[in-house]
Amino acid sequence: MRLRSSSRLGHNPVRLLERDQPFRVSRARRALAVAITDFVDGTQDFCRERVSEIDRDLQNRDAYTLSFLRDHFATRRKRV
Repeated sequence: MRLRSSSRLGHNPVRLLERDQPFRVSRARRALAVAITDFVDGTQDFCRERVSEIDRDLQNRDAYTLSFLRDHFATRRKRV
C-alpha cells in the first residue's frame, strides 16, 4: 500500500515545520503586538517629562522611543 503525499508530510518533521512556519510567525507577531500595546497602555498616566526622559534613554540605546510606540500602537489599536 502506498502512502499519499499528505501522509508522508505528516512523517517528515522538516516539512511540518516549513508548512507551519508562516502560521507560527504570524501568531508570534500578533502576540508581540498585543504585549507592546499592553505595555504602552500601562504608560498612559506618565507625565510628558517622564516620557521625554524615557525617550532619551531609549534613543541612547538605539531603541524605539516610547513616543514612537505610543503613536504606532495607538493608531494600530484604533484600526482593530
